[in-house]
Amino acid sequence: MSWNYPVFLDLTGRPCLVAGNGFATEAKIRGLLDAGAEVTLIAPSASSEVAALAEQGRIRWLRREFEPGDMPGYFLAISTGDDRSRNRALWEEARRANVLFNAVDDPPHCDFSFGAVVSRGDLIIATGTNGKCPALGVRLKERFESEVGPEYAEFAGMLGRLRPEIARRIPDFARRRELWYRLVDSEALEYVRRGETTRAEALLKGMVTMETWQGMEGEELLREALAANEARACLTCSFQAEDVVVLDMVRRIQPGIPVLFLDTGYHFPETLEYRDRLARQWGFPLVNVTPASTVAEQAAGLGRLYESDPGRCCGMRKVEPLMRALEEYDIWITGLRREQSPTRAGLKTAERHVLPSGKAIWKLNPLAGWKMNEVWSYLAVHEIDPLPLYERGYTSIGCAPCTSLPKEGEGARSGRWGGQKLECGIHTVTAKEP
Repeated sequence: MSWNYPVFLDLTGRPCLVAGNGFATEAKIRGLLDAGAEVTLIAPSASSEVAALAEQGRIRWLRREFEPGDMPGYFLAISTGDDRSRNRALWEEARRANVLFNAVDDPPHCDFSFGAVVSRGDLIIATGTNGKCPALGVRLKERFESEVGPEYAEFAGMLGRLRPEIARRIPDFARRRELWYRLVDSEALEYVRRGETTRAEALLKGMVTMETWQGMEGEELLREALAANEARACLTCSFQAEDVVVLDMVRRIQPGIPVLFLDTGYHFPETLEYRDRLARQWGFPLVNVTPASTVAEQAAGLGRLYESDPGRCCGMRKVEPLMRALEEYDIWITGLRREQSPTRAGLKTAERHVLPSGKAIWKLNPLAGWKMNEVWSYLAVHEIDPLPLYERGYTSIGCAPCTSLPKEGEGARSGRWGGQKLECGIHTVTAKEP
């Protein structure tokens, strides 16, 4: 005797038999009823509770002893009597009729055993000892009952509701399996435990969305994210080549998306002229995001801050204004690429970021994996003239006082901030979620 193949059965509508009126009769009947089985009791007598189930029509009760020939037609049968010779006869008939059989507390005459079960909604934990010591299984059950709370029922339900969507959106089995473990190991369960179910569902759905988007780039990513998502989206655009590529993609997919330009007051005249020309030609909604103080006001109080403390200057004129502006949106689209800088080498096409205020926002980088030659190729194919400053040798263009020609043999961004830093801060101030 060895029950080493544990399974969970669907007994809905299945005819099941309980024979005898032993100590476990009522428990076995109720367990079968809870599983949706159609239950027949064969016994000359029964407890008042079991009799009431028969009177209510919930079970069929044949008030007699089991007779040879009663077994065929049932899917599963349980004997609750303590007569071992009788159990053997029922077990042999069940074998001949291909009926799964269990004799309570009589392991030699069982095709299967009942585990000690903890149920939390659709989550079922069953332990067994192969008939060696049911008491040990019970003690383990008690431990699980104390450690696995009711939050697991709701958590399992949330995960179950996601399963069809995950199967549809992520056809690759290996990616699905990896995602499932990340979902289960996420903070969502803790949120449910604290009663923050909305936050838990948002986290799980966000993780599924992120995994879906990770396999996409360029227009495919933007179409998926914008066409299937009612969230408010914006594009930050400096009107450098990468940003213009993304801007062209966005305007073809969803023309009404706001284009945020950080108007620091220090831009090259050529940048402003190019911005205004594209806005007229393409008709996109341009939003000039400005700092709290004008250039003159800042200079009066702090002098040439871009020279004395460029980090603070960027913070005041770029980072703080943009973070305020992003509060209105759920999706932030950029033209960032991994090869632009070592600080961007780990860039993903879709990321979840938290703004300084605590608001979570999607950050889409559809060109994350693109090379610069692909950017120039796109502009050429679509007959888009780039910002004229490129013709003068600039390779990374921002505010005029902090932008110079790149240093020979160094990266494209080596001409920014006199080589003192690589980022202004708008792409490093937000906290990226795992």
